[in-house]
Amino acid sequence: MAIRNKVIGLVIAILISSQGVANADFSDEFAPSKWTYTETDTSAYGPSASQTASTMTITSANYSTWVNTGGGNVVTTLASPAVQNQAGIYSIVIPNNTGIVTFDYSYYTGDVSSSYFDMASYTVDGSETAITSESLVPLSTTTGSVSVNLTGQSGKTFAINQKCNDCVLGSATTTITKFVVKFNQFSNLNVLSSEESPTITSDATGYTCKPGKFSLLSKGINRVTGSPTSIAYTLIVGGVRVSSVSSDNWSVMSRSSVAESNNSVTGTASLTSATWAVKGAADSSARCEVVALQDGVTSLSGSK
Repeated sequence: MAIRNKVIGLVIAILISSQGVANADFSDEFAPSKWTYTETDTSAYGPSASQTASTMTITSANYSTWVNTGGGNVVTTLASPAVQNQAGIYSIVIPNNTGIVTFDYSYYTGDVSSSYFDMASYTVDGSETAITSESLVPLSTTTGSVSVNLTGQSGKTFAINQKCNDCVLGSATTTITKFVVKFNQFSNLNVLSSEESPTITSDATGYTCKPGKFSLLSKGINRVTGSPTSIAYTLIVGGVRVSSVSSDNWSVMSRSSVAESNNSVTGTASLTSATWAVKGAADSSARCEVVALQDGVTSLSGSK
């Protein structure tokens, strides 16, 4: 069984590495805390922005606005003098092995002229690409999807920008959702494998799972003792996945890396073990499954 688990871990690690894994929304390496927001004017009428785990929003600067009264446009100055060429920018240093980034956008322009004066764009290492057309009419909204290939750009900067040219007569707002990142993890040729199966024990108070031992084939050359930086444990009782817990509360490894559980049992985890408090837990049908993560690759193994 130990040999079988070792082989399963190796095969799954290679499959995940070659196909890549994806982060959904702003999570893990692209979590909100990893991004930096800057704005070229911090006054009340400069750009503004917000970001959550699922949504990024940037609004352009606006120093005068307009109201259509039916008899003509009335312009109201908000700040004087107006300042041109301002921008709100969310930027991030591109993590290792990043592949294709995709996201949906919703863009609203409130400028009296057109979207030309409040363009949204993204930049890769300073090279800029417009997200929307320059000729959208005022008070209109457009939506779409963007795909950006960031393969080979690790360590460079990726940014999403909401700019304004004249910064008067209405602002624009860009909202980013469904942000997905695919990682080209096979490019580093790391393979994490299980060398010793996880073990599970039980007594009258609960279950304890220990992850076993791992080895890491680093850069396809050197095999070293594995030291996972994140481990997810799943308790399986009577063939039912009843709980999945993470050594770091899912801050590094995404929940999507682990098959779904019903989470009817509460547990705690560290890099050395996981425990579930279940009275009368002496059940020989219980098993534990371990997904370990190190240097961008994962290994799956299970107890006997």
